[in-house]
Amino acid sequence: MDNVAGLAEAQSWSPPEKDILTLQQLGVPKKAINDQLVRYREVCPYPSAVDFQRFVLSRTQKTPPRLQISWRPGEGVFRVLEGEGYQRTLIEHAVAEFVIWNRERNAIVVHTEAAFMGFIRRRYSMIRRGPLSPAAKEYLLLQGANAYSIKAGLNTLESTTGRSATDYPERELIVLLEALIR
Repeated sequence: MDNVAGLAEAQSWSPPEKDILTLQQLGVPKKAINDQLVRYREVCPYPSAVDFQRFVLSRTQKTPPRLQISWRPGEGVFRVLEGEGYQRTLIEHAVAEFVIWNRERNAIVVHTEAAFMGFIRRRYSMIRRGPLSPAAKEYLLLQGANAYSIKAGLNTLESTTGRSATDYPERELIVLLEALIR
């Protein structure tokens, strides 16, 4: 009797709306998603959203889908990252970089927002802590520096002067780092 109930559940299963929107963002037409849903229900006794997305993408894409240039993370992503100490303007500037990075990789990214959050965390984790305020770090990043060059600049400064970066007033530290980074 349980098998019959499970089969009935599989036949009526539908993916969450956010997953349908993700597939559409990846360029899969709504009609193709609906067609694949009918097929997926026939072949999958235990449906899941992730398996459905992979199923649809494997049958509708000849080449990996590219993230749309206009992609933007949801407001919830901004709230989470801001709660972790990242400045909103830094996050907004990183969106275009993430899209380009993602498109160059040409990988299928089903959970784009989670991938974006990981991208931010990896990219800026080296400079989250240290002698610079978030605003100073953001300023240097917007001037063309990256996390690695800021960290290398701090290390160079400390090794050549024998002083800790925390010994410098922040404005002086920014000027020194700008000179080292460029």
